[in-house]
Amino acid sequence: MKEKVSRKTTVFEAYLAVIFMLTVICLGSVVFKMNVNIMLVICIAFNMFMCWRCNVSFDAMIKAINDRIGSMGVFVLILMGIGFLIGSFMVAGTIPVLVAWLSQLVVPKYALVSCLVLVSILAFTIGSSFASLGTLGIVMFSVATLQGMDPAIAAAACICGANFGQYISPIADLPNLAASVNKTSIYQFMKDLSLPMGISFIISAVFYVVMGHGVASPDALNSVNALVANIYDHFNSNPLVILPIVVAIVLSIKKCHTLLVLYGSGFVAMLIGIFLQGFPIAEVINAAYDGFSTQVMFPGVTLHPIIETLLNRGGIVSMAGTCLFLLMILACVALLEVMGSFEVIKETAFKKAENGGVLALVTTVFGMFFGLITCE
Repeated sequence: MKEKVSRKTTVFEAYLAVIFMLTVICLGSVVFKMNVNIMLVICIAFNMFMCWRCNVSFDAMIKAINDRIGSMGVFVLILMGIGFLIGSFMVAGTIPVLVAWLSQLVVPKYALVSCLVLVSILAFTIGSSFASLGTLGIVMFSVATLQGMDPAIAAAACICGANFGQYISPIADLPNLAASVNKTSIYQFMKDLSLPMGISFIISAVFYVVMGHGVASPDALNSVNALVANIYDHFNSNPLVILPIVVAIVLSIKKCHTLLVLYGSGFVAMLIGIFLQGFPIAEVINAAYDGFSTQVMFPGVTLHPIIETLLNRGGIVSMAGTCLFLLMILACVALLEVMGSFEVIKETAFKKAENGGVLALVTTVFGMFFGLITCE
């Protein structure tokens, strides 16, 4: 039997596959509150059907999925490393004690803009958004939420800061890659990027200042003082608790891989949890995997609900849902790639980009569009 030769997808088919995927995810998970992973299963089935229409063999589909997921294996380990780091930082007292210190220094109405600025400075210094979010980002997020900020806005401020810092850092991988591709020096690239990034940063800072003034509670200071006292009652506030963050910064400055930064500082935090905080070895190991549990670490002790919310998080298991979502979305992306959908959209989208302004606009719109679809 003669084997069918795969054909190039049509413009209609290329856009249909992408629009179907966006529609199913938005309607299913956002409007009807159904599990997003099941929506992705539907998208995978539809993309397989579209591949079949383009005469793509089933073996080619499977190979594309294997290649795409395999290429992101290290990223999955990074995601698990973030969970490991947070659980370890909890048992070391790094996050709760830093939250206590910063809560007394940061004015509630400026908590959001502090998230933006401080995380941005750290990301610029170490050149890694992941390491910044996994360390100071978690701390500042906790400080902001303890002071009455909306968790979603606090998370957005930390994420913005991490991205701003990384994109203008001379030691980060993305700016160096972009400079290399465009055959320019990293410092010329940073100079060219300084104006648009500066404008974006100022707009973001003004936004978070306004949001902080509008959301901050006038009684936040009294609540924070009570929570800080509760933290000091249950954790040793010795300055050694910040050692894991120092280790993370040093490893990042030395351009060690993100995996070494996350797991290396996490193991240091576990040792501090054992020898400084006095937690049993078995419970420290379990916290790094399952997450910190106040019921396990402080049996019979009644803590403030907000303190429990702050502490009961982290662990490798906490990232399982994110890793599963990533695997599913990568399978969808792989099928779109093997059927040629992205190539057709790229050709049609940039066909009329005849000047720099139009090209920049189209690039921005489609960059956001594909980031939303592919989550990378």
